[in-house]
Amino acid sequence: MNYWGKSYSDGRWHELRNHCLDVAATFEAFLTANPLLVNTIETLSPCARMDIQRLLVFFASVHDIGKFSLSFQNLVPELARKLGHDSSTRYEHHTVLGLNVWPTLPAVQESALLNSYVCSLSFFSPLWSVPVSPCWLSPG
Repeated sequence: MNYWGKSYSDGRWHELRNHCLDVAATFEAFLTANPLLVNTIETLSPCARMDIQRLLVFFASVHDIGKFSLSFQNLVPELARKLGHDSSTRYEHHTVLGLNVWPTLPAVQESALLNSYVCSLSFFSPLWSVPVSPCWLSPG
């Protein structure tokens, strides 16, 4: 099933998974060209530089995860129907929906259950209470 991430008044739309990959690639290029953010976090964190960069790129890639919800997809009902989605869902902002999805991700649950982490996200925000391992972001 397809999901839209951007829609345009002329009927065109950009697929959500491609939008997420575009954002990740753009943010990775930004971090490479402007290392100040990664340098700053590296000085405040026990994480390795590569883990920090991978984690930031991952967060950029999932910044719109709530857009996968039927609630968001139905903001453009005719497009939702075209893509095969049920159009009877009420709307909640995709940020709220994404925050509800985040704790259910298997990688987040696994890293919390196994307590196998190399850094805690507490330095990003006091709202984070569960340590998450960037190890599952590594290729292979």
